[in-house]
Amino acid sequence: MNLDKKRDKIQKEAKDAWVKAGMIGGLAMTTGSGKSTTALHCATTVPKGGIILFLAETTSREKDIKDDIAKYKKWFKIDILKDYTFIFSTYQSAYKWSGKEFDIVIADI
Repeated sequence: MNLDKKRDKIQKEAKDAWVKAGMIGGLAMTTGSGKSTTALHCATTVPKGGIILFLAETTSREKDIKDDIAKYKKWFKIDILKDYTFIFSTYQSAYKWSGKEFDIVIADI
């Protein structure tokens, strides 16, 4: 099995396990397994128009995830930035929020 097919299988199994668990909890995945792609697969289980919060430790990660979203659009023909409300924040900022609700939170750790 080539690397891309193996990675696709890992991503699908991870997303399916998360969905089976009621879309609650986290995924622990190894380097190179496609964590960002898997997170975006999970995000697209939310109905269009939903609110996706992406949390990271640094603001520099915002460019990286937006680059990943552009690749995702090219590969899967799903435009996350058009179909959903996408919010990026650092942990340092988001922990101060109250009363906000999101359909899915992606925590980049």
